[in-house]
Amino acid sequence: MQDNLPNTVVKSLACGTTVVAFDIGGLPDIAEHKRTGYLAQTFDVKDLASRIQWILKFDNLENQTSRES
Repeated sequence: MQDNLPNTVVKSLACGTTVVAFDIGGLPDIAEHKRTGYLAQTFDVKDLASRIQWILKFDNLENQTSRES
């Protein structure tokens, strides 16, 4: 909640791993919503948890975005 630009997100994207994070601080500048990750509503832990589960269900974000309702 405090880190404005976490390096873990940069490292995750460099490895090709999908990012799930809150839409706050510098994160929207790093992770592109529904392209390289999912940015949950700020401090909405239910949204964050549901998107982590959703991401884990599918192989990659490209397939996930086409299935989102």
